[in-house]
Amino acid sequence: MKDLMLDLETMGSNYGSVITQIGACYFDRYSGEIGERFSVNADMHDAVREGFVIEPGAVKFWLGQPGRSFLENPLPLRDALELYRSFARGAECIWSHSTFDFSMIQDACHRLRIKPVHAYRKTKDIRTLMELADTHKLDDTMNPESAHDALSDCLYQVQYCVKAFNVLKNQSTKEEPTR
Repeated sequence: MKDLMLDLETMGSNYGSVITQIGACYFDRYSGEIGERFSVNADMHDAVREGFVIEPGAVKFWLGQPGRSFLENPLPLRDALELYRSFARGAECIWSHSTFDFSMIQDACHRLRIKPVHAYRKTKDIRTLMELADTHKLDDTMNPESAHDALSDCLYQVQYCVKAFNVLKNQSTKEEPTR
């Protein structure tokens, strides 16, 4: 499998915000089969020492959430990024909300002066895919208890992206070739 879904949990929505969790999984874009999975928690204290910030609005958001799996067994952010880079090495396409997850992880690498995790050409945007397929999220399939866990969010995103891939595939096979 060469497609990789990426999701982050953070303590803010701007560049320089603390990344608390990185989740990813390889998947087949048409069958939805899930391959290798990855989840790592990043230590907030370490990230703050490195110059990353916690936004008050994010703290308020997280206090209202049922689960906070990112608090368990965190690693220094640099180590979490290195583990993710190793996991993602074989990916040809990295799917995420590219204006957030991909950008945040690249910014974190830049700030820590480590080699970027991905070449920018590999990033693919979920929102664009959904718009092209004219589909929507699968609103009833996400368990609220596992929402906002990066790996669980990846698995959910794969479901609705596979739906979109198949819509686009079916549309392309229905079109008559022009002569």
